[in-house]
Amino acid sequence: MIGYMIPVIPTILINYHVAKIKLPWRRWFFYVTVGVAPSSLLYALGGDAVVAGNIKRIIVLFVVFVSITLLGSYFKRKKKK
Repeated sequence: MIGYMIPVIPTILINYHVAKIKLPWRRWFFYVTVGVAPSSLLYALGGDAVVAGNIKRIIVLFVVFVSITLLGSYFKRKKKK
């Protein structure tokens, strides 16, 4: 059950943040695209790759996920400085 809720968590956080600070729709769209789409795509494509047994797709998705995570932490550290 928790596994199916993984894509819901970023969606809830983004929707709460947008509602709290009352962003215009252009910024809202950017937040949704950056915050929700990657996790939802990884979840959907990863699940399909596991069910189909496609090892190449699993490896590619893993590399993409690690790259996105490292890039996000890099920008976070850079913003702190």
